[in-house]
Amino acid sequence: MSDPQPIRETIHAATSDNGIAGGESPPTFASEVERLAQEFRSRLTAAASEAEASLRHDVASHLEQEFDEKFNAGISMVRREMELQLEEARTKWNQEREKLNHEIEELLQITDVGRIRSEILTTERALARVGDEVRTMVEDANVRLSDVMRKKSEQAELTSYLRGLRSAHGSENQAD
Repeated sequence: MSDPQPIRETIHAATSDNGIAGGESPPTFASEVERLAQEFRSRLTAAASEAEASLRHDVASHLEQEFDEKFNAGISMVRREMELQLEEARTKWNQEREKLNHEIEELLQITDVGRIRSEILTTERALARVGDEVRTMVEDANVRLSDVMRKKSEQAELTSYLRGLRSAHGSENQAD
């Protein structure tokens, strides 16, 4: 609030001999008091408005802070619940995945046996064909030695592959 000194000076001037000069009548003094009262009310209203604005700001800040705290607490609670639900879902998913992986392994073993048998037969036929080609090439004098060597290398690869297939199938004792 403002300093009351200017009001005191105005009252003092109005009540002194200098304030009532040259035949002025007492209503001038009353009007000066009225003016001072009006100025006081105006200052009081301004101070009240400032106090009200400050109070509104303080209340709003306090309510905003309280809201933020409650909101953050709510978010934390929801986050914890979601994390629990996520962990439960992750556990169920892992269990289901393990179950399905086990079933897939069983199915692959069943299917692989049939595929391995089929691949063994195909490889045996290819090996017999390459063996015949090698024999034909060796008997032909016009065939270059490097071509015979490549064909023998192919035959060795097929033989190794066939041994691996038989090992995987469990029929290792079968003839090459």
